[in-house]
Amino acid sequence: MTSTEVNHDLNTTTEKPPFFAEVNELPPFLKQKYVPSLDGFRAFSIILVLIAHISYNYNNDTLAKYGTFGVNVFFVISGFLITSLLIKEKVTYKSVSLRNFYIRRFLRILPVAYLFLAVLFALNFIFKLNLSAASFLRPLFFVENFGDHSSYTLAGHFWSLSVEEQFYLIFPFLIARSLKNYIITAIALIPGILVITYVYFHLHTNLLIVDFILNVIYHLLGNGISIILVGSLAAIFLCKYEHLFILKSKYIALFQILLMALSFFFFNHRLFMNINSTISALFIALSIIYTIVNKEGFIFQILNNKYVRYLGTLSYSIYIWQELFTFKQPWANLPYGNSVILNLILLAVTAVASYHLYEKYFLKLKARFSTVK
Repeated sequence: MTSTEVNHDLNTTTEKPPFFAEVNELPPFLKQKYVPSLDGFRAFSIILVLIAHISYNYNNDTLAKYGTFGVNVFFVISGFLITSLLIKEKVTYKSVSLRNFYIRRFLRILPVAYLFLAVLFALNFIFKLNLSAASFLRPLFFVENFGDHSSYTLAGHFWSLSVEEQFYLIFPFLIARSLKNYIITAIALIPGILVITYVYFHLHTNLLIVDFILNVIYHLLGNGISIILVGSLAAIFLCKYEHLFILKSKYIALFQILLMALSFFFFNHRLFMNINSTISALFIALSIIYTIVNKEGFIFQILNNKYVRYLGTLSYSIYIWQELFTFKQPWANLPYGNSVILNLILLAVTAVASYHLYEKYFLKLKARFSTVK
């Protein structure tokens, strides 16, 4: 190699650091048919959500708050998986079809979400629930995260779906166009969102237009986007440096448990400007990464057990329907209408039927627009 070539290589490295560069080849974890352990984490998340929502019936605040933790795990998974798949498509085909991306997202999320709203609309009349028009319009247009949850509605859980949909509207464009610009934007946004959150809760100007703009910015960015971005950046980091996360140790399962325990710890402890949620998300992401890459240990075996994976497969269906069965059941005044066991059985039947008899039709359509296998 000549001195000229050496200097050229050094200049290239300086101008385009590896972390900010495009991914040029598939990492080993993306060469598999599916990413291991993710369905297991989804199963773990939906169990936390169910426990939290059931605990509302008993005014148990200790358990109730972990529903949000479960949703945060979903957010990290969502950012991680969407980014991984977009990178996989970009590496394989040298471009990303945003048209196909949005069609896939539409077919996965909207059919069962709108079916739930249709059923809720019917139940509103049958049981005279007196739900307002806004209770349907906000989830219908995926802006439930802008709603006032002081009086929780039966479609209140659409707040997390709204956050995800708003993420999909903006950030995939950046990933498809320039990974470097996306990484810079994400890294800048995460602390920026912390500042926005702090200002929103502590600054009141009494100027209507200023407070309105601050309210819109907070609800658009401050209710989960930073958590999704952590998962997204974790995917990019794993795509580039998978070898750094491989551990040859008989204690790998204990290490994975420690990471999740730390994520619980920081989630449960308020820190300056609510930075605890971001730190918690970071440990969730690390737990996911180390469980994907390291296939030894009982944690990997549990998360990839076929029954646990099946529960993870059903997790979206369960999340959509669970609000009717966990608390504030429309039929609570009927005999055994508020029985936890009976309602959980009905939820299981509903979720399985929804997935196999309804959602699978749209999943087959979705597969036609898949550009990566």
